[in-house]
Amino acid sequence: MTGHSVTIDEPPTRVVTLSPSAAQTMWEIGAADRVVGVSRYATYLDGAEDKVNVSGAAGPNVEKVVGAEPDLVLVPNSTHSYAPERIQQIRDAGIPVFVFGTGTSLEFVADKTELTGRLVGECDAGRARANVMRDSIDEIEAALDGEPTPVGLNYFYRFTSGENTFIGNVMEAAGLENGAANQGITGFRPINEETVVAMDPAWIVIPSGASVPDSAGFRSTTAVRKDQVVTVDANYLQQPAPRVIRAVEAIMERVHPDAYREYETGADPDDSDSGSGSDDDRDSRSDDRGSASSQAAGTTPTAGADRANRTRIRTTGNATLALSEPEGDDAIGVEIGNASAGETVTVDVAGDAVRNRTRTSGWAIERLNVTFSTGTDTTGTDTIIRIDSTNTTGVRTPVTNGSSTDPVDNASVIGYLNVSHTVGDGRISGGEIVVRTNRSIFEDRRSDGIALYRYHDETWTRLNTTALGDGRFTARTPGFSTFAVVAADANASRTAATTTPTPTGSPAVTPAPTTAPEATSTPTASPARTPAGTTAQRRATPREETTGAEGPGFGLGVAVLILALLTALIARRSD
Repeated sequence: MTGHSVTIDEPPTRVVTLSPSAAQTMWEIGAADRVVGVSRYATYLDGAEDKVNVSGAAGPNVEKVVGAEPDLVLVPNSTHSYAPERIQQIRDAGIPVFVFGTGTSLEFVADKTELTGRLVGECDAGRARANVMRDSIDEIEAALDGEPTPVGLNYFYRFTSGENTFIGNVMEAAGLENGAANQGITGFRPINEETVVAMDPAWIVIPSGASVPDSAGFRSTTAVRKDQVVTVDANYLQQPAPRVIRAVEAIMERVHPDAYREYETGADPDDSDSGSGSDDDRDSRSDDRGSASSQAAGTTPTAGADRANRTRIRTTGNATLALSEPEGDDAIGVEIGNASAGETVTVDVAGDAVRNRTRTSGWAIERLNVTFSTGTDTTGTDTIIRIDSTNTTGVRTPVTNGSSTDPVDNASVIGYLNVSHTVGDGRISGGEIVVRTNRSIFEDRRSDGIALYRYHDETWTRLNTTALGDGRFTARTPGFSTFAVVAADANASRTAATTTPTPTGSPAVTPAPTTAPEATSTPTASPARTPAGTTAQRRATPREETTGAEGPGFGLGVAVLILALLTALIARRSD
């Protein structure tokens, strides 16, 4: 984007992200451990508080960026446009810098996710996460087929998203017509009240922390008169990163509830014979689906075996891998030979299988990582691992307060995961389990997240379970046996390293920060879908070409001053 060539000889191990969208993408492809510096608006990500905050006044703090000793800096187009001299100072320090383009669509976000994976040596992970997005978009489009498209308006403190903006595309993907684009607005631009009145949006979409003006013009719109204002978590709506799909879902759920139900369950609400929601009639791109695997920095997973249902297995070492055919519809068998000490084998379950089971059972295992112990020699021994998802368990001791190390309500158990293996516990140092959920499972359980419990030595032990977004949760485990998937409040879905967790207000979302950004005085709101405690700490859309215009009720000089300050704030907060 800037005419500079960037050459990366080896996968970087120390990355600085100058935008929250770049940071979110690194988290989503399993490369958070490589990030050493983030901007102030990325602090909502789990573990980001442990990274260096490289933000400064009116742009990045060059000294902090250089001091973090990165081998790659990821920069949004808006930051480069707003503070090009600072980016050049970072380059002059001999640090590779990559500047992303300006987000104009959801496909741009998917492509950017893949590109980020290539830049940091996580090609498979970036492609897999991008395909999760694309699959979701395809399914949303199928569910919305035949639905009307009412006029919608994205509004953020006198600015709107017109044509060629990814937020405009978010609204369109959710089943709205972009009213700003219809009015000839291109990019992220100011919008006056007269234009809003002429447009008369049926729906208004705002980010959390913002509000709709209490003015005669806005009160006259269909959206305000019918209470059709959708508040979306700004961490999803305003960041061109993988979790933007959650923004599409939030809008779709309000505007097209029946289509959203079909998308979530796979069953057409108007079809009484839809049964459990077969997915056979949907176009599936499941060959690369699934979230990123958590690999050690600097290692490149070796592709493993692949069978017809496209479940994929790979390893960080040289073990031989094969998928077997165990009994049971929801069972997966993996044969591992010649594994070496410290080697991690990853099983990415086929996307269509994950989706179908999530719809019928409310949850499914999406990924399993198994790491062999240091100093363990399994050469010549075939290890067989069986993964079986069930609604019941053969464990004699139920998950109760008396049998668990942590309080648990037995009625909140969603299902069980049995992971058996033919190698002794001493040969496995631990691993990771990623579970995908359907929000419908939380409706009757008064919870908004899950926790995984492991049964070992006749006791259920609660594992540190973290929300990844998009209905996905991950837990590290010291070994493998029987696990219970238990509905829990969002506080339970935070890593134990977090001593003061922030509660969330919807399932499978990453907790948002609770302090307002520096140098801002924007009012807070209480949106229906915003994590509890959220204030106006949000980012604006990445557009460097915002321009001023006279605002209603102000003199020209005051309006120019206010819009200049807004433009500066947006450039600092944008992606």
